[in-house]
Amino acid sequence: MTPILNDDNYAEIATVIDIHEADKKYNLSKLFYYHFIELAEEEEQTTVVYNGNLHLKSLEFGKNSDYVAFNLIVDGDLIVDEDLDLYGGIEGAFLYVTGSIKGRNLLAAGCMYVVVNGNLEIANAIVGCDGSDGGEVSVKGETSATYIIETDYYTMALNAKEGVLYIDDDYCCSEDEEGDSEFDVKRMQTILLPEYVNEEGYLEAWEILRAVRDGKQILKTSLNSTNN
Repeated sequence: MTPILNDDNYAEIATVIDIHEADKKYNLSKLFYYHFIELAEEEEQTTVVYNGNLHLKSLEFGKNSDYVAFNLIVDGDLIVDEDLDLYGGIEGAFLYVTGSIKGRNLLAAGCMYVVVNGNLEIANAIVGCDGSDGGEVSVKGETSATYIIETDYYTMALNAKEGVLYIDDDYCCSEDEEGDSEFDVKRMQTILLPEYVNEEGYLEAWEILRAVRDGKQILKTSLNSTNN
């Protein structure tokens, strides 16, 4: 049976590694701008490594609480049948994959850092939100998905393939008569179902993330069929 990897069983699936040893082996200091070693020690997070290609049913970071018990390094490819549900409620939480990632949805929020050396292949959606205290998805290879939503201060450094619908703050905005940027309510309401855009044109980020997790439709039907 393909396992679910989460805060309860990470040490049963992957091997615990000292954060200093991991830094020396994988040059983690060059991947993350924050003081992740100090943060991992302060928050008593455990770093684990899986050597080889890892196949999971789903991957869950901090899904049931703000605390993230572990950081994960996959020295190979990461294949997830369902979702990568990655919530970093505290600074220093990270997922590092030396190869590529495949999955259904990638849902990243909070302080969660995701670094992928290879490609990111997501069948449906990539959503990043609630990044005011840090948090980033960084992919060195190509990124494929049906759509990507980057909002609420979360950061993504992606090379998205042609045809991927990419909704970020720039996409949501237009210039007013004075040349200032403002949220374009009408534009967003032609893209997303009304429950996911508030009256000021801002995206309802957490509602979007929960809806994608629950398998709900968030794009207007005509737009969704165009992008499939």
